[in-house]
Amino acid sequence: MSLDILVVHSYEVVRSILKKYILAEFPHSDVDLLSSPDDAAKAVQMKKYDVVLCDKGMAEENDGCVCNALESTELNKDTPH
Repeated sequence: MSLDILVVHSYEVVRSILKKYILAEFPHSDVDLLSSPDDAAKAVQMKKYDVVLCDKGMAEENDGCVCNALESTELNKDTPH
């Protein structure tokens, strides 16, 4: 199974561990790693993701810009996060 997954977390080690785990379970997946909620908000406007994993604190930064971006774009409005 191939999935498009976005991982948003401020710590690189967490992003790296999550990517390794995801690819171990779903080796043909495309995993994008971002460290900023602003970059994540832009990314979900440009690409359809099957799943977005986001640090809860980061999801709430900038008035919840990551969650708002997901819910406001037709492309990702139904994407689990």
